[in-house]
Amino acid sequence: MQTTTKLSRANKGKEKIVLLIIIAIQVFMLIYVGFQKKEYHIDEIYSYILSNSYDTDRISHADWMWNNWISGESFQDFITVQEGERFAYSAVYRNNSMDCHPPLFYWILHTICSFMPNSFSKWFGLLMNIVLFVISEIFIYLISDELMKSYKWKFIPIVMWGFSSFAVDTCTFIRMYMLLTTITVCFVYLHVKMFRYGITVSRMLPIWGVIYLGAMSHYYSLIVSFWSVLLFSLYLLRKKEIKSMFIYGFGACISVGLMILNYPYVFEQVTGSSTNNVGNQIAKNLFNFKLWIDQLKNLGIALIKNISYHKKISKLIILT
Repeated sequence: MQTTTKLSRANKGKEKIVLLIIIAIQVFMLIYVGFQKKEYHIDEIYSYILSNSYDTDRISHADWMWNNWISGESFQDFITVQEGERFAYSAVYRNNSMDCHPPLFYWILHTICSFMPNSFSKWFGLLMNIVLFVISEIFIYLISDELMKSYKWKFIPIVMWGFSSFAVDTCTFIRMYMLLTTITVCFVYLHVKMFRYGITVSRMLPIWGVIYLGAMSHYYSLIVSFWSVLLFSLYLLRKKEIKSMFIYGFGACISVGLMILNYPYVFEQVTGSSTNNVGNQIAKNLFNFKLWIDQLKNLGIALIKNISYHKKISKLIILT
């Protein structure tokens, strides 16, 4: 018995080393790609504006910028944290209340920028995403560890995701999508644990917390949470675990309710923001099953074509 335990611990130690090596290589790859980043999408600029602008929530509301020559230094003041404006979370909250997304991502980016006032760097956002990427890889591995017995197969998911063009693009795009990915993977892992080891309040608590964090990161998280909670509740109903079903569902509702209390702008934003139609899209897509089928087809095509930047490598990965 002791020999078996020692072998199991030794194998786990080896797995951790392999995991560390794989993630280290991926992080070096992401840092290398980060150094090549020379241009910014307008939404990335808005990530810094919504996170760091103290007086004006977006360019269109900055009257002083129109019909005037704007120096690079003046614009930098718009996208950086100034002295006396550090850790100004209420300003970040106000900025996002007039946009179309919840504030968690922007709070985190503002926190990072607050340690370097009067400075702008792509690395504030990129390093945050890289840290989130590492966390997501760990959770993906933990899911594999729960579901796969083969030592070799456990590492396939983190290799395929971590080296894919999807991961690289998500990580180098300074928006909330890496945060959303990490929270979603954590959400899946917690349900796998509960599915395998039973329903307890101690296992439900972190799920409720993740539902709240997801909703505060991006409204698309509400779609994932809604259908996941509904399907898992039906699974509990089938098992006749009625009490657990009600506790689980009630806790999920409380999480969403707390999010609404903390950020009541959710109603306006998910039904149509004044800045764009993101809210309308979310409201329509929640029950648009035809769109879901189309998107699954598109995802399959994208996996075949774009899992790597090299088309031949993509096809080889899919075939194997």
